[in-house]
Amino acid sequence: MKESKNNQDDKTLLERHALGRLDKVETDKRKAYDKKKGHVHVQQIIMVIIFVFILTTMIIAMSNH
Repeated sequence: MKESKNNQDDKTLLERHALGRLDKVETDKRKAYDKKKGHVHVQQIIMVIIFVFILTTMIIAMSNH
């Protein structure tokens, strides 16, 4: 009887350890998809500059006609 209880304790200890590691892995994987707040990418700045340049070029071209 003691062996089966000891075996169950080991199993639950292993299960708890496995669930803890699984939770840690899931948390680490979730971090990759979390949106960073207040972080501006260089690509976004370049896209805005290009957009403003094209927009002003179009407005100037339309006002000359």
